[in-house]
Parts: sequence; structure tokens; C-alpha cells
Amino acid sequence: MVAGLRWTPGSILAAVLATLVTVVVALTAWWLTLDTRQFLDIEESLLQPGSGADPFMPGARRATDELCGDGSPCLQAVTSENVDVFRYRTREEAAAAAASWGADGYHSHWIAVHFAPGRLSEWERGEFVEGFDGSNTTSPD
Repeated sequence: MVAGLRWTPGSILAAVLATLVTVVVALTAWWLTLDTRQFLDIEESLLQPGSGADPFMPGARRATDELCGDGSPCLQAVTSENVDVFRYRTREEAAAAAASWGADGYHSHWIAVHFAPGRLSEWERGEFVEGFDGSNTTSPD
């Protein structure tokens, strides 16, 4: 005990309440800034029946083992005849991957989409990314 400092039941209660308030504020701030796309399981999201990706991704299948690793930093991959979708550790990795595909690439935070050239119209590409972005985010950005 520090000389001259006396803990009373009231001071202990005040310290506990101040600690709890600090923890609640910190957790609330973390939750409000959380973007679930960072943790999105794209295999579960895209391969489940009725996912909304069905019309754009015929023959969709898990491709993590064949497309991630050995020079590709992706964490997950789903491939189809028309679209390949990748999840990366960082936003920067996803952005770099999408940029490398030029007009056939799309970037959404930790996700990069590669459209097979000539397979989907611009409207279909827009519908795919709008549906994908809209259903897989809690972040307003």
C-alpha cells in the first residue's frame, strides 16, 4: 500500500467502475471499426447454394490449394468458369493482385476478384461485385 493511500469500499467501487467503463468503450470502438471482410470465409460464402453468386460462377469450386501459396500470398481462393475470388492477409496484397489483372480485376478490402476476359458483360460484373460487397460487409466504407 502506498503511504497515505487508503482504499475504502467507495474508492474500490469507483476504480472497478472506471476500469469497466474503459473496457466497454474500447470494445465498442473496436466493434464499430471492425470490417468482417477481413475474416470472411469466401468458400463458405460463395459455395453455399443460393449464395447469389450462382448465376455468375457456374462450376464454382474451392481452389485454395492450387491457387494460393507458391508465390501467391492469398489465404483462400474460389474459382469458376467466369470469376476467381481471392482473400488476402492485407488490403495491400488484395489491391496489388487486382491491379495486376488490369480491367479484369476488382478489389474490395481483403478480397480480390479476377474476371475471366470476355466471359461476363460489364453489367454482370457490376451485379456480381455489388451483390458480393453488399452481402459481405459491416463497414460503411
